[in-house]
Amino acid sequence: MSYLISLAAGLVVGLLYWLFKVQSPAPPLIALTGLLGMVVGEHAIPIVKAHYFSVSAASETSVHPVHLMAREKFKKEASRRQG
Repeated sequence: MSYLISLAAGLVVGLLYWLFKVQSPAPPLIALTGLLGMVVGEHAIPIVKAHYFSVSAASETSVHPVHLMAREKFKKEASRRQG
C-alpha cells in the first residue's frame, strides 16, 4: 500500500512541476523547500498519530522490534533509578 501512496505522490508532484513549468532538476530553493516538507512530514505523522489516536496493546506488535527493545531498556533503567 505504501508503494501506491509513494507512486501517487510522485505523480502529483510531477504534475505540479509540469503545471508550474518548473525545471527538472528543480532550482535550489524549490528543492530545499521540498526536502524541508519531507522532513517535517516525517516527524509530524508520528506526533499526530500519538496525539489523536490511542495505541492499543494489539497495535504494539506492529512496532519495530528495535523500538520495543529501547522501550524495555528505558523501563528497566527507570525502575533501577527508583528502586
